[in-house]
Amino acid sequence: MVRAIRILTLCLASALFCGLPCVLTGGAAERVAGDDAALRETADAVRLLLILAPARIAPDKTAAQQDFINAFPTEAAAFAASLRLTGDAPLDWLLGLARADNRALRQAARQRLRAVDPMRLIRAADRIYAAIGAWPCQDFLELARSPDPLVSLGTLLLARDMTSAEKGRAALESLRPDDGPDVRLLKLAAVVAWNGEEAVPEAALEFVRAFPDNPRDLARLLTLENSLCRYENSLALTLLRDLARDGPPQLKMAADAKWRGARTLRRASLPPSAPVSARNLAQALLPLFADPDPDVSATAMLYAARLEAPGPLRAWLLKRAAPEDSPLRKTLTAYCLARWSPLNQDRQLAFLRRMFINWETFWQLVLFEDFTALAAHGPSLDWVCRLSLSPETEARREARDNLLAVHLSLARERREGRLDAHKNQVDRRIFAAISHWDE
Repeated sequence: MVRAIRILTLCLASALFCGLPCVLTGGAAERVAGDDAALRETADAVRLLLILAPARIAPDKTAAQQDFINAFPTEAAAFAASLRLTGDAPLDWLLGLARADNRALRQAARQRLRAVDPMRLIRAADRIYAAIGAWPCQDFLELARSPDPLVSLGTLLLARDMTSAEKGRAALESLRPDDGPDVRLLKLAAVVAWNGEEAVPEAALEFVRAFPDNPRDLARLLTLENSLCRYENSLALTLLRDLARDGPPQLKMAADAKWRGARTLRRASLPPSAPVSARNLAQALLPLFADPDPDVSATAMLYAARLEAPGPLRAWLLKRAAPEDSPLRKTLTAYCLARWSPLNQDRQLAFLRRMFINWETFWQLVLFEDFTALAAHGPSLDWVCRLSLSPETEARREARDNLLAVHLSLARERREGRLDAHKNQVDRRIFAAISHWDE
């Protein structure tokens, strides 16, 4: 705050200094024009700092924050002049508001930042574009801070394949004293898996000690995990196995003993899952589905496709679908509906025909998953590969035809020396599925 006042004082002094020669000498016409432009820039900077001051003094006052957002310059020259005359304080404050808990303020700040043209200022541009790129995963991971333990845990389970650097911190911050024993154990699994047992040795020790060693308690734990999120393997069991194999000496023996006991419990012996556990999670995701930022909404859709009980989300998507939706949104809508109804062949065919409608749509989805949603394993392509390995159906035939067409196209690019590293990775995943088709 002291720095802002000092800048404000300097700006006022500069305004007086710039104006004084014109009053005393009259100046040449071009000099007057230059001085007028400098005066306007200085006056604008002073005005911005005057509006910033009450916003910083009263960060909880919504009206003050909205006034600052509205005053922040977006035109390229005005933005550059503001940054030159006021320093980083206004931009820092706006970047902070773009992550505010108040959804309306957050969206207003983000809209303002998207309107800025910062290309002339490389450092500022890097900061703005980095912030914009981080919003989708940040907003999704914010749900891990929910006071509802099942919403908090479910968010972590859904984000299991996310590669965002903030995922480990979100898992740590999700731990609460009032978490039940099963919720806490599954959260500890996320904390240790995403931060590494060396970084959180106490959490790793607590996880191994608390891991159930009788079938009934273990069945209850895995049933809770399955009721929130659909994965082929359990996060808790996977972590326990890894600690038993490669964990530090002080954990390895205890983890191995519990892992040998856990292996005797097969998924077939688990009681039916209780999807009611996931309904609050689906309701909590609804605002993200409706977010005006298309990347935030699309990221939420991609990860929510693994929900066990989508409930209100499915109804919202079916009601909200419109012809003017972007190709990416249409494809993600079809993807969610297909994964939520894995036995519905019509849903699978609708997804396949949407994803492979043309090359542009296919690569747009693949690139979105990798570089915006930061999904580690390409969920949509993975689902197509799984469909290609399913029992004989029309969906299987269509999945194989599309995967083979992509593979042949990429093979041609490889022969011509045009296959980049990213496409090569996609081709390897497709070829891995093709190699199992005759089994």
